[in-house]
Amino acid sequence: MQGARARGLAPARVEELAQEGLTLEAFKAQLRPQAEERALLEALKQAVTAGVTVSEEEIAAYYRASPSRWPRPARGSWPSRWPKTRRPCGRRG
Repeated sequence: MQGARARGLAPARVEELAQEGLTLEAFKAQLRPQAEERALLEALKQAVTAGVTVSEEEIAAYYRASPSRWPRPARGSWPSRWPKTRRPCGRRG
């Protein structure tokens, strides 16, 4: 447990892992593929977006150019959208 504490893992978490039948090393092995996938996705994102800048005006123009692709949410208060047969608390009447 001393080694886990040195690595920043709370002793309570180490105990939880032990109760689940996992060692710290086994837990790390389970997390490794997820961490690798996140790292690859981040690297891909950086490669694709490197040097790309978009101004607020360009973003606004993009949305204005095809408004049908970006429907606005319904307007009005929530109670006005509730069925008339139900009250907000769930009682009928």
